[in-house]
Amino acid sequence: MIPLVALALAVLARHYPALSSDIVRRRLVWTATLGYTGLPALVTWQAPRGQPIVRPEFWALAAAAGLLVVVASGVKVSLRSDRFLRTLR
Repeated sequence: MIPLVALALAVLARHYPALSSDIVRRRLVWTATLGYTGLPALVTWQAPRGQPIVRPEFWALAAAAGLLVVVASGVKVSLRSDRFLRTLR
């Protein structure tokens, strides 16, 4: 999955200038890796507690929301770093 994210970002870089920097794409791939690792960890945490995936309890939902916030923040920071890098050039 992660190589597909990297490939998709490389293809999208032709159309979106914010993705033209290798550093930005690398940070986005790391962010996707974090999210892709966090999701199975969350499901594995739910399993021993006997929770169904489709009806999680409050703490599982809170952890999923936290993971979503971390990934969204990583994307935002990665894309903002592109503006900073362009000002240095």
